[in-house]
Amino acid sequence: MTTQYNATYRLGKFLNQLLQTAIDIHQQGRIFHNGNDFLEKFHNYIDQYDRLRSKTNFVTITIKNFYHLAPHDILLSTLLDFFMKFYHLPVVENIHITKIVRLTSLFLHNNRFYYNGKIYRFIKGGPSNSGLIETLSNIYFNRMEKFLIDQSSMKQNEFYGRYHNQIFFTWNQSLDELQQILKSMTSEYHHLNFDIHFGKKLNYLDLY
Repeated sequence: MTTQYNATYRLGKFLNQLLQTAIDIHQQGRIFHNGNDFLEKFHNYIDQYDRLRSKTNFVTITIKNFYHLAPHDILLSTLLDFFMKFYHLPVVENIHITKIVRLTSLFLHNNRFYYNGKIYRFIKGGPSNSGLIETLSNIYFNRMEKFLIDQSSMKQNEFYGRYHNQIFFTWNQSLDELQQILKSMTSEYHHLNFDIHFGKKLNYLDLY
């Protein structure tokens, strides 16, 4: 129902262009663009920190249904929280952040989809082909990632990054500590659907 010709689509495209630069700067270094980018950053980490050991575990976390699990009120509060805690400026390209949040709310609440002869409104996430939904999801992921990192020893030179909804990091501490951290994360973000794996060998981005 949201096509490139209607006002909702155009509003989403406009808002995404506003937000993209801010979120890209904040995520710099933590995002993998593809498998080759992941390998390059991982090899640089190995060369720089020499932290890869026989005891090192690899951890992958995939959030299923990336575009549809976060309710709109959470996406909006996370967007405002991002502006207040990380962006530190009242405007983006001369548009006040409160107006951006209101326009984002307008976009979220006016997305419809057609299913089995009926029209429905998204109450979580939005169209998977929307750049704005992906950007909002990335901002939401930043909050979850901060929680994960703050709860753990990952600040101590562990390798960490994400490709869309797929997180990868190294772990050199005890597995008991890791499991406790993952338990805290899944409890705090209980509305997300996590697929978690850890071990000495893992598949990630079709790499083994």
